[in-house]
Amino acid sequence: MNCQDHSSNPAGVNREPRRDSLDALNQLNGCQAVANLRRMADEPTGTFGYNEVMVRELEAVFENGLLRPLEPLSLVEKQRVHVTITDIQSLETINHRYAEQDWLAAHEPDYAGQWVALEGDVLLSHGLDADAVRNEARRKGIDRPLLVHIPEEPNQPSAFWI
Repeated sequence: MNCQDHSSNPAGVNREPRRDSLDALNQLNGCQAVANLRRMADEPTGTFGYNEVMVRELEAVFENGLLRPLEPLSLVEKQRVHVTITDIQSLETINHRYAEQDWLAAHEPDYAGQWVALEGDVLLSHGLDADAVRNEARRKGIDRPLLVHIPEEPNQPSAFWI
């Protein structure tokens, strides 16, 4: 049996193979490798069988026109991979809301049972209606204030962004 015998379509599915893929496969040695790659080349992009593709997530930095991984990769030279890019915020731009936490620790008893809207250590608004408190903060130019309901009983956390 030669490598040509592996290129048949046992399932009887009518597929037109991509010519560029088959030309590249014809240059490979080893019937089983050629048969597997021919089958994969005939399938639509992204449809691989179980355990035929390894998916790995890693961080990389774009510098000087190249995407540089921040950790070593176990790839062979000139190996082609599929890359999906997701922008991530730098640690400096993440608002941890430390100033708001400090303000709450100092002023919680004064606003028990109320909603408060904070930006940094500034109280933007407070009251019993969360929507009204948020809307007042937005009228003051803050689109995403920290909106917190301070429970009437101490040590009962409640915080979220609206």
